[in-house]
Amino acid sequence: MNFYSIEKSVEDIDKKLNWEDDDVIRRICDITKYKLEIIKEYPYMIEFSEKYRDQMFKLVDKKYLEKWREKIYNHGIDYSKFKDESSIGEAVNIVRWTYKGLSREFLMKQGSSSDKATFERLMNECDKYYRIFVSNFYK
Repeated sequence: MNFYSIEKSVEDIDKKLNWEDDDVIRRICDITKYKLEIIKEYPYMIEFSEKYRDQMFKLVDKKYLEKWREKIYNHGIDYSKFKDESSIGEAVNIVRWTYKGLSREFLMKQGSSSDKATFERLMNECDKYYRIFVSNFYK
């Protein structure tokens, strides 16, 4: 099975992320925006990845993905920005799940006549949710 879609996505996101930014919420928001761009540019690649996700992750180098995920959530991140240190994990999960939902919404609407409008709306929603999360979770 070809893992081009996973490698391409990780490579593109890794190159575009500002690894010097210490804001985990911004990082998750930016990753979502990049994923939306990838979905827009390669809709069938993402659809394929979603459809065969379980099979692909059984065969892909798990250490590579774990290392990259670790980098996303820990490289240069300042978790002291959070209001309540005891609920950082829950806050990050809420952020992740919200942005994951935006990506899925766009993926499900691919092929409709409103692709461009939906893309723009979801990109704006990424920023809107970012502001909401920062005002609620950060000091």
